[in-house]
Amino acid sequence: MEIEFSLKIGAVKSERSSERNGYRAGYRDRRFDTRMGTMYLVVPKLRKGGHMPFFVTEKKPFASKLKQIWLQPDSKSAKRYAYMLMDEYEDKFPEAIETLENGLEDSLQFFNFENILRF
Repeated sequence: MEIEFSLKIGAVKSERSSERNGYRAGYRDRRFDTRMGTMYLVVPKLRKGGHMPFFVTEKKPFASKLKQIWLQPDSKSAKRYAYMLMDEYEDKFPEAIETLENGLEDSLQFFNFENILRF
């Protein structure tokens, strides 16, 4: 995160530079929930504006797109959407894509169930 913030403001911590376009303002504690448990991160703050670490901003769009696989109207559409998602994110999240690829057929089995009457 330090490197990411240094790139955003154009200078490393305590460096004087003509390319500097911002200043740090300490750190803040942030809670980060994962499948393995909760982690508490110390995230640098900027004096003006804000910046979220890359793993927070990338995770949300991926998760929402991942949910869309199982919201498709049928198995064929779900597979098509899943393969499109795999192509888009295979470089960013290789382990997640591998897991999705290995379990895709099993996770789409509910499309084969007969429709249950809804009340």
